[in-house]
Amino acid sequence: MTIAAKAFGLFAVFAVSLHAGRVTTMDGKRLDGGVVLKADGVAVTGSDGAEQRIALRNIRRVIFGEASEASERQGDTNPVMISTQTNVPLNQSASDSLNGREGKIKGRREGSKKTRPGLTDAKNSNSPAEDHGWFAGATVWDLGEGMRASERQLTSVSIWIKHEDDSRCDYAGSLAVSSDGEDFTDIPDTSAAIHFGAPKKSGKGFNQVLYKFPPGMVTDFRYLRLQAETPRWTGSETRFVEVDAVVSKVAGGSARRYSVVLRNGSELCGSLETMDPETIQLSVEGLGRIKIPRLAVARIGLHPAAPLMARSLRAGTTGVLLRGGDFFEGDIRELTKDRVAVSSVLFGIRQFDLSRGLVVVVLGGVTRAAATFELTTTGGSQLRISSCELSGGVVEVEEPSLGKLKLSASSLRELRRAEALALNAK
Repeated sequence: MTIAAKAFGLFAVFAVSLHAGRVTTMDGKRLDGGVVLKADGVAVTGSDGAEQRIALRNIRRVIFGEASEASERQGDTNPVMISTQTNVPLNQSASDSLNGREGKIKGRREGSKKTRPGLTDAKNSNSPAEDHGWFAGATVWDLGEGMRASERQLTSVSIWIKHEDDSRCDYAGSLAVSSDGEDFTDIPDTSAAIHFGAPKKSGKGFNQVLYKFPPGMVTDFRYLRLQAETPRWTGSETRFVEVDAVVSKVAGGSARRYSVVLRNGSELCGSLETMDPETIQLSVEGLGRIKIPRLAVARIGLHPAAPLMARSLRAGTTGVLLRGGDFFEGDIRELTKDRVAVSSVLFGIRQFDLSRGLVVVVLGGVTRAAATFELTTTGGSQLRISSCELSGGVVEVEEPSLGKLKLSASSLRELRRAEALALNAK
């Protein structure tokens, strides 16, 4: 059976409509709408109700769910969904995690009302407080001790901006989290710049920027930070009205999520079960428990901090990257579920607690191996695969280092041809 024929089988398992998906064709055309997967490819239903069929041979990329504009521009697989609304009523949340909590502003000019954002809750949905002001800078919220940081996960962040002030109604910013309030980790792919433009209608409406995060992507934190920038279109700081954040408890308790990056470029995200000199066992959404040969592993670290911070590592080095950004270079001598021992020429052997202050353990380099497809799951895992087929209602794939794996159909986030990756290689 050829690769194309096996991929044909992959689409046959689905016959349900998915929310706001996206299809990119081989000639570069982009189709947005409800995506229904058929045995011969996909059907995309647009906002006007018209259906368009795309054969598999003409598909470069299928996203099962919403995709942010930032993700599409960068060519990255992005589990973060960013959506916007303009000139809408304030949908005030009375039960979000920031309700009644005032964000502490860092870098604000004291005594200036113009830079006082007051990012708490609006007084009511019809007449929010008018003294929130406008600002650019960092605002930090302390979510308190009501839930242990290791049990907390971020579900969504909603940012409300005054609409009729056309010189201050745009948005530029990003989000970060921290467990101690000092060392923050940027949440990958939350940096966004959105031009709402001049109001098209009069009235006291509001612009909304909504971030949605898949379960388990952002966990283990107590502090949330909004880093607001000055939008480039107007050169004026944004007039913020309210920020809401919804958090929930991590499914299965306080298990930390780890990212295991293989030397061939695949990445598995999940809860660390066991680790010994020979294998690493990870519990992965959609895949179950996976045993990974240690020799196939390039990096192990907290997710999502590890993929982001590891980009700054110098090629050819091994050691550990600490939460504060320092890298302790040396040979990895011992590695268990709880600790890692690193031997340095200058400092000898040092022990590090895997659950405290450690972001990435670097065991080797990454060389992206040739692949036919790259498949992404809703849990953040990315597999570079040579084939895929169906067996008993699940998707079977061949990953060079791990062999044959079975995924639940509901865990698929994206499938794209490997040739599309080459166009976006950096």
